[in-house]
Amino acid sequence: MEKKLGLSALTALVLSSMLGAGVFSLPQNMAAVARPAALLIGWGITGAGIFLLAFALLTVFMAGLMVGRTPEYIGKKINAFDMKMVCIILLVPPLCLLLATAITTLFPAAQQLQADGGWLSNTGSHGFSEILYAYTSMAGNNGSAFAGFQANTVLTNVMGGTVMLLVRFLPMVAVIYLAQSLASKKYVPAGSGTLATTSPLFVGFLIVIVLIVGALTFLPVLALGPLAEFFTQLHVLG
Repeated sequence: MEKKLGLSALTALVLSSMLGAGVFSLPQNMAAVARPAALLIGWGITGAGIFLLAFALLTVFMAGLMVGRTPEYIGKKINAFDMKMVCIILLVPPLCLLLATAITTLFPAAQQLQADGGWLSNTGSHGFSEILYAYTSMAGNNGSAFAGFQANTVLTNVMGGTVMLLVRFLPMVAVIYLAQSLASKKYVPAGSGTLATTSPLFVGFLIVIVLIVGALTFLPVLALGPLAEFFTQLHVLG
């Protein structure tokens, strides 16, 4: 009988490979054998494709609730476990960076200027944007800080490391479990009540879901940061 890796072993293998040298040598190896356009397309599909797949499953699930049918995607029925994995993929990144920003703003040093022993060069809405940008960059990039924010502190280092760990690896684990769940299901032929994922209706519904989820996630933060600073400057100039 052929032996195969279990889900737990596969998850451990992927994470250990990412934590090892593989994740750091991958861009170098790709750059040595591929052209810039191919690299941009490949990384774009890898990064954005996972989130678009999660949004597509969420759209199928919402459409199924609206018509009272079990949601299906590419011939596989979507159940509660699949939607839990989708929620982890879509909600863990914004939840972690917003929660870290909120916790940091509670400390007195995050509300004071650097001249007074604080961490900011600007207080108010601009200072809030500095903190938010720092954690956003830690979650999705190389951890660069907004000019004026003193990020080299015990709190920001510990909080930033926690954000990086959760945002980068929890969705990765959820994707593996989601793929295993879909692969283990039997194919269900499309029927008269199956929502066609290639129709303009589905594409429009998908765009609406992306905009609603994105707006509900980041619009309040934009209102507290850049938009508040913009209207404050208009009031001062006026």
